[in-house]
Amino acid sequence: MTQRALDSSGEQTPGSPRPTKIDAGAELDPVHPVELPPSGHPDATGLTTAEVAERVARGEVNDVPVRSSRSLTEIVRANVFTRFNLIIGVLWVIMLFVAPIQDSLFGFV
Repeated sequence: MTQRALDSSGEQTPGSPRPTKIDAGAELDPVHPVELPPSGHPDATGLTTAEVAERVARGEVNDVPVRSSRSLTEIVRANVFTRFNLIIGVLWVIMLFVAPIQDSLFGFV
């Protein structure tokens, strides 16, 4: 958020709206005031204990298993079976049939 410039008397510069302060110190828009609920009594309420138990019994829970990384098999598969390695492999097979064996040694690198 940006702050409005204050003149020497501590007042905001002309033309800027004056913020409305609440006891917590937050600035509110004077055109669109916000009514706060009484302290300790929020408007929104959560599920009751019975509703939670009912949803858990139906399997409606937010329990998602944490998967930190890929398995070793997935990592090897992603790095070995690539387009580049396919091209090298095809060229190596062709070199085995049409050139001396010494020329196809690049296939083992």
